[in-house]
Amino acid sequence: MRSFASFVAVMAVLVFCVTARAVEYPQRWVMASADVSTQAGLDKALKNLEIYKANGITHVLLGEAWTQRLEVAPPAYFENAKKYQEEAKKANIQVVMSLYAIGYGGFTYRHGADLAAGIPAKEMPFVVKGKEASADPASGLDIKNSDFEQAPGGKFLGWETASPAAENLVVDTTVKHSGNSSAKFAATKGKTITARLSQKLTVKPFQYYRVTVWVKSDGLDADGESYVLGMGSAGKRRNITTNLQVKPTQEWTRYRICFNTLGSTDLQFSVGASDITAGTVWFDDLKVEPAGLMLVLRRSMLPLVVTNEDRSITYEEGKDYQKVAGPSDSEFRVDDDAANLVLSDNSRIKDGQKLLVSFYHPIRIYGDQDVVSIQEPKVLEIMEDQATRTVKAWPVGSYFLGGYDEIRVGGWEPQPNGEKLTPGELLARHFQKALSFIRKSAPDAKLYTWSDMFTPYHNASPDGPYYLVNGNWAGSWEGLPKDVMIVNWYAPSKESAKFFGDRGHTQILSGYYDDRGETGMKKNIENWMKMSEGVPNIQGFMYTTWSNYYEDMPGFFRLIAEYPKWATGAAEAGKDH
Repeated sequence: MRSFASFVAVMAVLVFCVTARAVEYPQRWVMASADVSTQAGLDKALKNLEIYKANGITHVLLGEAWTQRLEVAPPAYFENAKKYQEEAKKANIQVVMSLYAIGYGGFTYRHGADLAAGIPAKEMPFVVKGKEASADPASGLDIKNSDFEQAPGGKFLGWETASPAAENLVVDTTVKHSGNSSAKFAATKGKTITARLSQKLTVKPFQYYRVTVWVKSDGLDADGESYVLGMGSAGKRRNITTNLQVKPTQEWTRYRICFNTLGSTDLQFSVGASDITAGTVWFDDLKVEPAGLMLVLRRSMLPLVVTNEDRSITYEEGKDYQKVAGPSDSEFRVDDDAANLVLSDNSRIKDGQKLLVSFYHPIRIYGDQDVVSIQEPKVLEIMEDQATRTVKAWPVGSYFLGGYDEIRVGGWEPQPNGEKLTPGELLARHFQKALSFIRKSAPDAKLYTWSDMFTPYHNASPDGPYYLVNGNWAGSWEGLPKDVMIVNWYAPSKESAKFFGDRGHTQILSGYYDDRGETGMKKNIENWMKMSEGVPNIQGFMYTTWSNYYEDMPGFFRLIAEYPKWATGAAEAGKDH
């Protein structure tokens, strides 16, 4: 889920004019943002309220910039928040305040980067040299022909080709980072193609690695999430989840990302590009080495364990080796080499010895997503404080638990008191505690949340592992009371909306997603209409933009109202879903 973005100035001239009332819902929502800590921010927020009113908006889902850090908000903030609420009330618009940050860590990390969800690195081989121990370089992955130098007959030795045409995958002896050649992947004009090189690797479970690769591009248009992939668990899980962030055109650039093998014993490792529609990308000088003590999470519930090679001795931090530091900030940088394990003066560890080191670390999802731990008690303390402060500053009576969305890491950390809860059970309990924090301060408040983490037809599916979760989130809905209203933002089929309808939840359909133009909006709206047909308690639509395109809001609600006029096969809606 993308962060809220403010309206652009052109929105001030937009006015919603309903030409047909054939489809009516009692509620019209808009997802928006504000920062009322300054007069300029308040003025902008009040101008947006005028736009909402002109467009018939009944609810604004507000992501306010300071709700994650109200304890340090300037004094003017609280007076301005009151003025905003007063004007919203005059406009007959219900403010729904968003709070909590879990799936997207956001400001939670201002309380400490070590609050990230942890993944276990187990018994990583280290070797001692002098007074320091570092990850054993011999434990890196053996990538054959990783420098793309061996290519007799135009084919890279050791690599399998994902069946591109000869023009799409080339041994380039002219453009290279070093040596004599690089791997070049090029588009075919007028086509969308995928071109990849892959190797099947034998790996040990729960080993922590860092990938280094050099990349150059020229006019590239491709799927930005799949330049380097690693599929484990017989292809059921994508172990490498961090994007390279390759620009369309760039000179040779070094990229480094980390991954964990988790429970896999083999890994299908590949480089290349998917969905290439234009341009060219080159790869060279690839290396996969042990990550060492990279971003070690240091919390009381997450042990750091150092043993000798046969596990007969467990060494003590502060006695045998110096204290190991956690991440310095929430950027979770992996460009620099990890710190070594530094031996204490009277350490029992000797020069030349081999060690086994276990710890927990975070992993970034895509380019910017860092997930907060739902098993760390301190996170709950932060959330309780935030709920108390938010309700006091924004006594609007409606609150959105927006942090429960796309939680892509979890369930690996130790559970106290011998508990063995599934990730779904952990999430259900966590959500109930989050609800209780709000209800403690606002017992009669209306509460909302996103749909995706609480339905077996989306991100709580029981089928297979979910991203880097220790299994999946199935059963999370057991912690979802029926009076929590659902903002349903995904509509591939009828099952999810029906699931919540059968449970007795009121729902808001969250549409749009920046598919600009009338054709795109019609497609989005028709999908929602078909999948929600016959589902009880659908209260309305929310205009949901991830990319600032509020200019389309008037047309979006107009098309909803006029749906029977333009729908294709509206009478048959839903029969094939």
